[in-house]
Amino acid sequence: MEEKQKNGGLVAAIIVLVIFIICILGYIGYDKLIAKTGSTEQQTEIEVKELKESDVKVLMDRIEVMDNHLAKLYPITDMTTISNQDLLSLEMRSGVSAEQIERTVRFVIGDNVTVKHEDYMCKDASHGALYKYSNGWYSYNNEHPGHGGASACIATAFFKSATLKGITITVDTNLLYEGVGDISGPRTSYYDSCPSNSNAKEALHDIERESLKAEYVKIKDTLPITTFTFKQNEAGIYNLESVTVK
Repeated sequence: MEEKQKNGGLVAAIIVLVIFIICILGYIGYDKLIAKTGSTEQQTEIEVKELKESDVKVLMDRIEVMDNHLAKLYPITDMTTISNQDLLSLEMRSGVSAEQIERTVRFVIGDNVTVKHEDYMCKDASHGALYKYSNGWYSYNNEHPGHGGASACIATAFFKSATLKGITITVDTNLLYEGVGDISGPRTSYYDSCPSNSNAKEALHDIERESLKAEYVKIKDTLPITTFTFKQNEAGIYNLESVTVK
């Protein structure tokens, strides 16, 4: 009986010793892992990189097209606010093919939107279609009545900075919006937002286009920052995700 008790005590001691050794080995392994890879907080930190000049140029080319056709929509926080007619406008002209429009939409916005081919309507809805669509091509509607140009909201972007963080690119710009009521009128006044906005402020007055860059430098610190955000999808395409203003 006494011998059984001794054996039982020995078994219990061995079990405790084994558990202790396992705990020690587990702690050592975890300690080595932390030493090799850093803390949990360090592991989740994403490196922020500046973009190459060639990559910035491509992004600014995309932004330029948006500024010429979509500036009236800024800020854009929901991609569904870009209508099909807005997508068509990115490349609309007489003689353009449906395929070319689709290529332009993919280049400017990405593959997160789909353009549907239909007649392109005049900004004055009472005048019907400006361009007719048929068999994969667009042509000017000769029945469209002549009238004054529609009011426009066109912006010029000035690059500030661009960063890549993980799969997200952000491009910070300053925008100057051309103050013109008619698309054929002269551009001599520039605003800090679309002139049709009630809170738009005139930033430059009586400035020739050739002098715009030099004049911008003088007022750049007073202008809002417009940020274009692009996010990479599984196919490697950087889709426009938002346009924000602050």
